[in-house]
Amino acid sequence: MGRRQHYAGFYGLAPAPWADERPKTIVVGNCQAESMRILLESSGWLTTMRIPPIFEWSAEDTARARALIEGIDVLVIQPVHADYRGMPCGTEQLEDLLRPQAVSVRIPSLRYNGLHPYHAIVRDPQDSSLDPPVVPYSDLRTIIAAAAGCDPADAADWLAGAPPLSPQAITAAAEESVSQLRRRQAAHGTVVMDDVLAAAPHWPTINHPDTATLMTLAQRTLDRAAAATGAEAGLTVVHPGRELLGGLEAPVLIDAATVLAAQLRPGARAEVWQSRDWDAPVSVAQVAAEQIVFCRRAGFLDAALTRCRERIEILGLDALLP
Repeated sequence: MGRRQHYAGFYGLAPAPWADERPKTIVVGNCQAESMRILLESSGWLTTMRIPPIFEWSAEDTARARALIEGIDVLVIQPVHADYRGMPCGTEQLEDLLRPQAVSVRIPSLRYNGLHPYHAIVRDPQDSSLDPPVVPYSDLRTIIAAAAGCDPADAADWLAGAPPLSPQAITAAAEESVSQLRRRQAAHGTVVMDDVLAAAPHWPTINHPDTATLMTLAQRTLDRAAAATGAEAGLTVVHPGRELLGGLEAPVLIDAATVLAAQLRPGARAEVWQSRDWDAPVSVAQVAAEQIVFCRRAGFLDAALTRCRERIEILGLDALLP
């Protein structure tokens, strides 16, 4: 199915999927937004339209979204800075388009590193759309290895030789995720979710929450939207019967799961990445060997070391830097 057909209602290739007189709703945000849309629709109160994630928006998409927002009843949106990617699609720029009787519910973009303390999302400064090979996540140990001039053939030995994390470092890394979310919540007035992160949930990856976490966010979003519109009480979201963002499973650091007393979901494994699209799991060492060369792209190491310096220091990896 082509991309435009996948979003047929948004592109005007099919009738808008608004059902009866329920409040018309769209969810603007990253890869978590579509899962939120599915869960909010499951309540039976809202009617929603599938739209592309905002990081894919073109000038045409932005114009379509702005026109759409002028006629909806509920906007659910993750905070986005003004003139994102040079287009008028920042949070306040979109909220200003709403009719006076419409409401906006801001939701946080969720990230949690507790069970994956080495993992990070680092964009190539030369091409922010480019992902590292194998998986779209970087490993701080691999970044340090690249900075130290490690040969890809020695990646497995490098990882094996990395010092184990202390309980204090594991706890501090998890608390960093929670404190960062608290700051974002306070800055943008979003639905509150830091209590969920503080309970050490097991997610497929650091930015793909498990369905249990997404359901909590969706329920709290629904409650806020219902209160703002004067809707009936007792609305609930329904479990979809699957992991909404479970296509790729990151390896779990077992020491972290132990220290944080985390309840792991079935199928959790250490030292390998798993994907629905692969015939077999891929080891952490194999990913590192393929990513070391990528890390040496112009400007990437400087960007990674700057962006992740706080966690590098928390984990004690700065001692391995040349």
